[in-house]
Order: sequence, then C-alpha cells, then structure tokens
Amino acid sequence: MRQFDLIRSGGGIRLTWRLGTTLMLLSNVATQAQTSVRLSWLTPGTEWTTSVANGDFQTQGPLVADQHPNPTGWSGFGEMSADPGTNMMRADHGIVAKGYVTGGNPVSLLERTMVLEPATHYVLSGYLWNFGDAANRVNTVVDFNDVPGEPQLTLFANPGVADQGLFVYRYFNTAVTGTNITLRVFYDGLTGTGAAAQYFPLAAQWDNIAITKASYFALPQTNSVVQMTLTSDGNNGVLSWPTAPLELLPHSTSNIASIVPWTRLTNRVTFANAQSQVTLSNFPGTRYFNLADAVDTSTLTRKMLMGYQGWFACPGDGSTVNRWVHWFRSQTPTATNATFDFWPDISELDPDELFDTAMTLSNGTPARVYGAAKRKTVLRHFKWMRDYNIDGVFLQRFSSELGSPTFSAWRNQVTSNVWAGAEAYGRVFAIMYDISGQQASTLVSTLTNDWNFLVNTMKVTSSPRYQRHRGQPVVAIWGFGFTDRPGTPQDALAVINYFKSAGFTVMGGVPTYWRTLNNDSQSDPAWANVYRAYDIISPWAVGRYATEFQADDFRQNLISPDLATTRSLGLDYMPVIFPGFFVAQSFSRLAVEPDPAQRREFLLAPGLQRRGRRLHDDFWRDVRRSGRGHRDVQARADRRGTPRARNVCPAEHRWNRTPERLVPSPRRGRDSNVARGFPALPNKAERSVTSDRDGYPPKQCDG
Repeated sequence: MRQFDLIRSGGGIRLTWRLGTTLMLLSNVATQAQTSVRLSWLTPGTEWTTSVANGDFQTQGPLVADQHPNPTGWSGFGEMSADPGTNMMRADHGIVAKGYVTGGNPVSLLERTMVLEPATHYVLSGYLWNFGDAANRVNTVVDFNDVPGEPQLTLFANPGVADQGLFVYRYFNTAVTGTNITLRVFYDGLTGTGAAAQYFPLAAQWDNIAITKASYFALPQTNSVVQMTLTSDGNNGVLSWPTAPLELLPHSTSNIASIVPWTRLTNRVTFANAQSQVTLSNFPGTRYFNLADAVDTSTLTRKMLMGYQGWFACPGDGSTVNRWVHWFRSQTPTATNATFDFWPDISELDPDELFDTAMTLSNGTPARVYGAAKRKTVLRHFKWMRDYNIDGVFLQRFSSELGSPTFSAWRNQVTSNVWAGAEAYGRVFAIMYDISGQQASTLVSTLTNDWNFLVNTMKVTSSPRYQRHRGQPVVAIWGFGFTDRPGTPQDALAVINYFKSAGFTVMGGVPTYWRTLNNDSQSDPAWANVYRAYDIISPWAVGRYATEFQADDFRQNLISPDLATTRSLGLDYMPVIFPGFFVAQSFSRLAVEPDPAQRREFLLAPGLQRRGRRLHDDFWRDVRRSGRGHRDVQARADRRGTPRARNVCPAEHRWNRTPERLVPSPRRGRDSNVARGFPALPNKAERSVTSDRDGYPPKQCDG
C-alpha cells in the first residue's frame, strides 16, 4: 500500500502531500535498451526489485580518512566510498555509493561477484546520478564487466536532470550473459575536472542496485505534488483533496514516531467541484492523516475481482481477428444469430467505438456494438469499475485460442488494453488461464510457453497494478480436475510447479467438489494432491444454487467445510460469487419466465446502484454469504459476461435504442430491490434483453 502524508500537528497544520498515480507501460513488445525515468517523477522505493547484497550500500565498511571506501561485500579502486550523498531520495536511507575526482582518476570502481540462475530473464536496475556539465564530466555506469549481452546502464552528464537522479533499468537473460556475474558500478570517460563546479569533487553516485527476476519486477509509481487542505474547528474538520483518476482513501494515526498501524477512515467520501472531501469528527489532540491507494495491489485479501473475458470482436474494430466473435453465429449479425442475452446500453460510447450490425433501430439507423480491441472502450470499463468501487479483474486467457497467431495477437491486444485501464484508474488485474477446449497433448507446453511470453516479452507483471499476493504476482488456472476439461493430474502438477518455481502465487479455479472428489470433480485420488498444490483455492459456484435457501445450504455444506480444509492446509480461499445465470441465446434456447416467487429471492442479473455507489443488495448478499464469519476471505465474482447473461454491465431497456425484433425488458422501479427475471418471449426471433439502468446501472463490462 502506497501512502502519502498529510500531517496535522496540535493547533497548526503542516501539509506534505504526494499524489500517487502509476507509471504507464503499454507497449506489447518490450525493448532491450535501457529505460531511464527521473526520480523526481517517481515515488522511490515503490518498485518491486530484489537488491543485490549490500546494493543499497548501507553497510559502509571500515572508516578510512573520514570516508568508507570499502562497503561490505564490494571491492575496487579509485575514489569510491559509501557515505551520505547529494540530491538523495527517502528510499536512499541516507547512504549511497559516491565517485570522486579529486585526484583526476580516469576510472573509479566498485565490484562484487554473484551467481544467477541459468537461462532466466532478469532486470538490472539502480538509482544513478551524474554531476557533470558539458565541459567537466564522467560517465556513470553499471555493467557486468563487458560480458556478451550485458545490460549496461549508463548515465551521461545533463545538468538539471542527471544530477537530480534517475531510475534506470534494463532486461537481460543469463542464457546470453552467463550465470557467473561480476557486477560493477563505476565511472569512466573523465573530461575536464570531471564534475560541475557546484558539485566538485563529486562526479557520480549510485544506489539501490538490484538484479530482479523479470517475473517479480514492477516499476515504481509516479508522483506529482498537489495541494491538500484540512479545515478544522476544535475536534472536527473537513479533509479535502483534488479528485484524481487513481482512487484514494484517507487513513489516520495518532503517532508516527514509531511503527504504528494506519487506520482507514470509514467516513463517507463526497465529491463536488473536482474535490474529494471527508468530514472528520471527534479527533482530539494531534492526529496524522494520509491517503493511500483504495485498491492495494499487494494482497487479494478482502478484494472482489470480476472476470473480464475480453472476447467480443467485430469486423473493422482493429483486431487481428477482424470478424464477429461472441456476438453472432455464422458471421451474420442478425437477431436470429445472436449469441447473447443482453443488448448493451451503448449510450456512453463514442462513435469510433461502435460497429454496425445488420439490425436497425426504430429510427432506421444501424444497431451497433463494441469490441475489446478498442482501448478507449476497455479504459471506459475500468473507469466504471473505479466509479462503482470494483477492485479489478481476472483477465481470461483461453488456452485453446493461443495456437492461432491471429487469435493470440488479439488476446495480446486485449491484455495491453486491460493493462492500460488498470493503470489509468487504479484498479488491479491478473491473468487467469481457462483450459476449456484445449488439446490435451499440448496443454502443458501451451500454458508454460505463453506465460513465458507474457512475463518476459510483454512483461505484464512489471505493471504496478498487477495483482500480487503472498509477496508474488498472481496467476490463475481454471479448469484442471473438472470431469469435462482436459489434462491429467500429472499435467496439472507440471504446470502448477512451473509457475510456483518461477516465483508466482498460483490460484486454482477448481471444481465445486474438489474436496470430496465427486460430482463435477474427477474421482482419481491423484487430483487431491493437485488441488492442494495451489496457493489459493477458488471453487466453481455457477449453477450450484437457484434460491436463497439453496445458497445458504451451499454456504453451510460446501463453503464452510472448504474454508476449514484450506486453513488446515495453510492455503487461501477465494469463493466465486454466483448471482444468477441465463443462457437462452448461447445455446439457442427459448427464454422462459422464471417462477415469480423465486425471482424475488434470487438475482438473475446483478446491477449496480447509482446511489451509494455500491453493488445491488442481492449481489452483496451473496458476497456476505460467502464470507460470513471469515474476515480474510477474498471474493471472485461470477466470471462470464454479456453472452450468458451474468454480466455486471449496462443493458438497454428503451425500445427506441433496442434493435427491431428484440424485446427490451420493462425497467425496474427506482426504489425496488426486487431482481427482475426475463419476460416470456413471443417467438424465437424476438430476443429478450434485460436492463439494470435508470438508477441501478451495472458498471463492469465484459469486453
């Protein structure tokens, strides 16, 4: 959790406020050249890196003539020392490595040896400074003693920039560099006196040298300075700050002199005139306040994540598939070929996000839908998630598609869009593989090769918004062990162990009856060891209950025993929240009116209330039911979307915005908490659609 301080001291107020956003890295194909970012643009210390031994130079070594020329574990020559530096950041912890030019040394150097894992992707990174100017300078360098393919980091003189420090990083692979490394920090290229007059004799500076597995590495957050105010009247007051894309929530403590927990304020945040405000009361004495990310990327605990299929495509939407996917059968965009049950409300989408079908609205204009290849559309979905307090998504990645270069490229395009949306709006995301339809013979290689691509080529886990848990990035696999899914216990263990050995927290989307090895789970006893090899268990709940009574029975007879088992095994547990289901068009069935009494107690189409910015009561009832009595339970909302009518997404209710031959559902009253079912259909061509608009707008879409 990243925290930014506002301090109230006694009767006065002292403001120090840094607003955290996240560093955007949107390229699909990462370059092997170095990347440099000014430290003043970042929140140093928020990066996810693995420091080399004494890479922060805090263990200074023996004192020699008022300096520390031999920091512990390093050796070298010239004018190098580990001492308090210049233009440092808080993350430097007071000590850095420094290079002087008092004696005109052309080169000064510190080095140490280390052994890395073979054929592994890594990132070399560090904080670098260069204190030269055009006439007097050196080159600030970190390298591997000139081995082939080394990831050399170099910072040249640039007054006003290089002297303030930069975060510099570069990827490499030990298949090229070798595993036995001599890591060097040094300067060379002495020109003139070697340092600008205002800094002489200090020429170069280094800190926080790290060599990190690419799978673990994440970029630091950016920051900018904004104004924040606290108006007070005795023990009461109003805390306010500019509303920003990254959702922030206030915390409080009474003491920062020692390590004490910050307590999140439960006061309601209001929004007016681009300002966020919290009314404070009963805060006697000295209090300290800060703002932190509303969505903590470091843990899944107490989170609700939606499933994001990203599976809609349209001709002309810029996707590599360039065809109708998950909208219509037979590439014919008509009502009789529709494979979805909600007609989406597209009123908030721009014209360049929409694509014509063969259907028309009542005014004769084409009925239009969207595709996940459009970044603008996916970013809009993430904005809705921020607006309605949804933490983020598991991005589905269907392994059966990855053998097709066309579909694989499309999936990568959607991944890049989701990555951008999470960073733009302070949400989290993680990859979830779905093995449905995968050929068994290529199952293991497909998953492991694709993950290698995502981590080491796309570098998705380097995003500051990639979800982590137990200190590692999360990857989920859905489908192992189901009676109708591919793979043997040996296949499953090979994949799980591959992910775990590479440094990831692995979540299993497992059968409902994983614990008892019956019903939807394969019965081979070997599957018991597979399920217990995961770090997180997430049993399937879709279709397992249809009434409130059945849902409570499901909690009592499945969720509670599951939790007891996972806790005894030291595993985490993430239930699937199933608010209802409808599949009339997915399987060419005629929709049927549900029993009126039953539909009043079970939510078929969860929506979000505009007032209060919370999920519909029935949806949250399921969340509370799943986690009842368990403080640390995570929640994963039902994963499918529009085609199978379990979406949390705007659906249309207005006749004039629904295509001809499609029948919109009557909209629910503003004050009704009763979930609507589907009306009886006059015939197969007149498809039913449903809506939660007009006071109850769903706001998380399935791309």
